[in-house]
Amino acid sequence: MREQLLDMLICPGCGGGTWTVERCESLGSGNIERGELICLSCAARYAIDRGIVDLLPQPDETVLRERAGWEKFLQGAGEELDEAWILALPRINENVSANPRSTIHWKRQADNFFGLMQLLDLRGDEKVLELGAGRCWASAHLARMGCQVVALDVVKSSRAGGLDTGDVYLEHGTPYFERVLASMEKLPLRPGTFDLVLSMASIHHSPLLNQVVSQCARVLRPGGRLALTSEPCIRLFGDKRVQNEETEAGINEHAYDLLDYRRAFRTAGLQARFVLPGAVEAMVREGERVSGAGRMKSLLFGFTRHLWRGAWLRRALRSQPANLVGLLFLEFGLTAVARKPMGSERR
Repeated sequence: MREQLLDMLICPGCGGGTWTVERCESLGSGNIERGELICLSCAARYAIDRGIVDLLPQPDETVLRERAGWEKFLQGAGEELDEAWILALPRINENVSANPRSTIHWKRQADNFFGLMQLLDLRGDEKVLELGAGRCWASAHLARMGCQVVALDVVKSSRAGGLDTGDVYLEHGTPYFERVLASMEKLPLRPGTFDLVLSMASIHHSPLLNQVVSQCARVLRPGGRLALTSEPCIRLFGDKRVQNEETEAGINEHAYDLLDYRRAFRTAGLQARFVLPGAVEAMVREGERVSGAGRMKSLLFGFTRHLWRGAWLRRALRSQPANLVGLLFLEFGLTAVARKPMGSERR
């Protein structure tokens, strides 16, 4: 970590924001690699290890289950922990992976991410918080753009795809970004700090959607944005029980529908815009088949591909009303940008 991070942090125990660092080791880098961060208000101590600040010293059962679940899920997935694979994220192709499921999954992630980046049109000097940063590939990309980035997650071990993995990017020339071990339900960060809070398929891991979104609104500056993509969004009245490979491993997965997301944004005082995910647009544009889709959904995608040829129809399909209808009745990932109004008080 760097000393500038102290200007962003608050103590998760007492909410104080005055710090000192003891037993500091920089290892010649100028960055604090090891030591203890001490809150001067309540004397709580937090470890710094490999540049990562641990503001979650007593994790609850949910966090412990998430950590164990990711480690179990990635057992045997050797290529996903390889340096070459990590450095290629999110552009995983046949040159990096021989697993077609992996290449399809990451192509969709990449389409969503870069579609969102185009929509956000960042200057490159923004302060950015990434929730559930995991292997830190999105944080690394934003750092290379020039943004001042804080990558936050509850998982640290690289064996579980956690924040330790960020060392790979830093060792290969990515500009420095901060890593903080903390809960997204109680962000240990000062109000009004960030221009952008980003979630890449992360917010749905929390059982407390409203609380997480409210925390994001608190740490955003007026005019700042919360951007979500690759977030599962089930159809209206859909089954909210999640059963997949992740939940079998013990990872916390939760299903939300459009009304849940809209309610969370509204409660937090954010003004949301829902847009066509980059992956859906790429699938329509490239004529990709939707694996596992029912007959009705396949017919709709085929009809949409036909409509995509017309410029005005493309505009209509990209519109907010079209996306709201799609999110209500079709199950595709949610992409949304929610802005904090300029007149908002810092809560």
